[in-house]
Amino acid sequence: MIELRQVYAGYGGGNVLCDISAQFEPGKVTAVIGPNGCGKSTMLKTVAGIRRPSSGEILCDGKSQVVFSDREWAREVAYLPQSRNIPEITAERMVLHGRFPYLSYPRRYRKEDRERVRDALRQVGAETLAGEMVGSLSGGQRQKVYIAMALAQDTGTVLMDEPTTWLDIKNQIEILELMKKLAENGKCVVAVLHDLDAVLQYADQVILMHTGKIIADASPMQVCGSPEIEKVFGVKIEIQQTGESRHCYAMRADDPV
Repeated sequence: MIELRQVYAGYGGGNVLCDISAQFEPGKVTAVIGPNGCGKSTMLKTVAGIRRPSSGEILCDGKSQVVFSDREWAREVAYLPQSRNIPEITAERMVLHGRFPYLSYPRRYRKEDRERVRDALRQVGAETLAGEMVGSLSGGQRQKVYIAMALAQDTGTVLMDEPTTWLDIKNQIEILELMKKLAENGKCVVAVLHDLDAVLQYADQVILMHTGKIIADASPMQVCGSPEIEKVFGVKIEIQQTGESRHCYAMRADDPV
């Protein structure tokens, strides 16, 4: 389990996150939502160890982040950023990068590393892409390769910053279903999402952020149906349930009903 206790963090001496306390549990998909610039990405980067808290504490299974080396922390938490460079290497080579925390320099891949890579590509349905150049892949295929790299890292926690952005509907669904499957297999999955329908369908926990603070932390229905949504986004939300599916409809808060 990942726990944040009264965390402040930011850039250049200024705090973007203000007094953040939250828990991310194994076996759950936690969706982080909120308007642009509210601190969602900064929170994921801070948990990933890319940014350091200016105060407060981050713990993994009760142990403070500060007692881990960078390589040790990378064995606990994998991070899939919102945007990244496209290297001129094969998909298999890209996924092998996920094994770096387990290798000393110079890096020599072992049999177990290559087995982890094959298994990760299989989990995301991208086995046939192993020999393809990353730059030649479609957006959806590339995203699967990046997720496979995070899985090859073999961590208990996987952080994903807007993993469905720019993907077509089919690939969005495949990525969301993969997130759910990872959680069902015991991983702690934390994802920044913008689609409230996807949040209702796939998340177990929702954290709503605004101006660097957590405004709500509860179930998808509790958060998406709360007055805080209107305050933060300036929209009215109506949730309708059809069978086991829930759908979210939004309108501007100042529109006539």
